[in-house]
Amino acid sequence: MKQPQNNLWYNFRKDPFCSWLLSRQDIPLKLLFIFATSSLLISGGLSIREIYNNHIRNTSYSVAVKETKKQNYLKVVEASEQFLIHKPIKGKDQRGQEIKKLYAKGLIQWSSQQGEELDSNLQTHIKTYQNLTKNL
Repeated sequence: MKQPQNNLWYNFRKDPFCSWLLSRQDIPLKLLFIFATSSLLISGGLSIREIYNNHIRNTSYSVAVKETKKQNYLKVVEASEQFLIHKPIKGKDQRGQEIKKLYAKGLIQWSSQQGEELDSNLQTHIKTYQNLTKNL
């Protein structure tokens, strides 16, 4: 049975580029292309991730500083957690030590406002604090 001429796969297979692509010709060139393409994709992905993390850190830092002045300590704790979760890929953020101090102060102030009982929300924030600050 003859393939219809308007079938896209049929036309692609008949194309000389497809024949060359699937052949054993110019393997070093094809490998170089694969390496270059994958390098571009990886570096682009890392750049996008770094831009996103930087945006989150900037926003979280400004929220933490603003809410500290307003004495809204739960928001300080949440913003500090977001800052520390979104770590930079390269180097260290200079604001990390300041955020750590704001985080500790906010957690202490907020927990003192909660009273004697340690509810699950407070325990979760304490565990998160321990995990995020042990490597700073």
